[in-house]
Amino acid sequence: MFYTEPAKKIKVAENVDTVVVGGGPAGIGAALSAARNGAETLIVEHFGCLGGIATSGVHTHLNQMNSEGVDDIIVGGIPLELCRRVENKGIGKFKNGMLDFELEGMKRELDNMMEEAKVKILYHTPAVDVIKKGNNLEGIIIENKSGRQAIFAKRVIDCTGDADIAFKSGVPFEFGRERDHKTQPCTLMFRVGGCDVGKVEKYRAENKDWGLNAIWKKAIENRDMPPFQTQLMGFWYTHSRPDQIGVNFTNMTGVDATDGYQVSKAMTEGRKQAEITLNVMRKYLPGCENAYMIDTAQMLGVRETRRIKGEYTLTVDEVLSAKKFPETGVAKSAFFVDIHNPEGTGLFNPRHLPKGEHFDIPYGCLVPLKVESLLVAGRCISVTHESLGAVRVMFQCMAMGEAAGAAAVKSIKEKTPLRKLNTPELREMLKKQGVIL
Repeated sequence: MFYTEPAKKIKVAENVDTVVVGGGPAGIGAALSAARNGAETLIVEHFGCLGGIATSGVHTHLNQMNSEGVDDIIVGGIPLELCRRVENKGIGKFKNGMLDFELEGMKRELDNMMEEAKVKILYHTPAVDVIKKGNNLEGIIIENKSGRQAIFAKRVIDCTGDADIAFKSGVPFEFGRERDHKTQPCTLMFRVGGCDVGKVEKYRAENKDWGLNAIWKKAIENRDMPPFQTQLMGFWYTHSRPDQIGVNFTNMTGVDATDGYQVSKAMTEGRKQAEITLNVMRKYLPGCENAYMIDTAQMLGVRETRRIKGEYTLTVDEVLSAKKFPETGVAKSAFFVDIHNPEGTGLFNPRHLPKGEHFDIPYGCLVPLKVESLLVAGRCISVTHESLGAVRVMFQCMAMGEAAGAAAVKSIKEKTPLRKLNTPELREMLKKQGVIL
């Protein structure tokens, strides 16, 4: 059954140079980069804070800024600036290419950065449609407490994670694994307090059980938990909150995270699994006997949905061979091919780059086919299912966003289509912003 909405006039809320849709890591990089380069910039965010999975998703751990197995820095620009600001304010610790931080402190610091750059923000505002003339994207339609409104922009940057704007604009895309379209599982992050982290780490070190595999195995055997997961995916804490641990463990497979009903069901299942996990930690993990639930995320942790088809598609062979793009590379990564098993627990065929190596992400991965005035940044860029495992992490998404923001401004100033930008000049522009290329 379908319903045809009556045609009506709606208010034009903004007419800006650049609108960034999505305030996660990619959107943060895009908005700051565009605004600092002189563009009137608006960022539209579905939740009530910036940060995406880092804040709304309570994933209070960012990585990886270093080459494989080496303590260096390969990601500069806005991601590195954010790490230093957070550490200088005493709300996080930046070490070995990773940042662990306090949740509320991060929210405030991101607000501060946007205010300093004069970025306009609309919170609690989903983008629900696009404004398109021919093959040119001219803006978006939003919905919030002020009603249905139009936003016009010279350039649009899709940082939704799911390529929502690209999809609504008619950009071709891939979905999930190429052979069967199955996606990596979703996770609902949660935080627990009242832990003795020293005892927890002592157990892990003495038993060489970094993933707590023996604990999950025993709990499953004793029927204290269903076998929804068998391997810990993340266990994080920061020095300023030593009794609190962020847990990446819940595992919901077979979820199409572009379907509202499936997302809702996964949220419910995630909270159920989080409660079970907490009870297992209390019973089996030394140091967590008095642990309590602080919160579960308000946002589902989604690893994979749509990936656009762009001017260039990065492959897993290029990732593992540490391919460089000296003319078109706009971001770097050394993260391993991290694919969570689409059909069960644990990881599927994880593979690492050679020690000391990294690969480049070329600009063409951000440029969608068929639609003009649109860039895409984040985990929905033009990559394969396997190579996505190495580019979807938050520092890299932020770096892609920074490149997209700069490209948008360069395109506006030069009156040049985004797909025809001079990428060596874009690279020089990014280097002046502190980006390492």
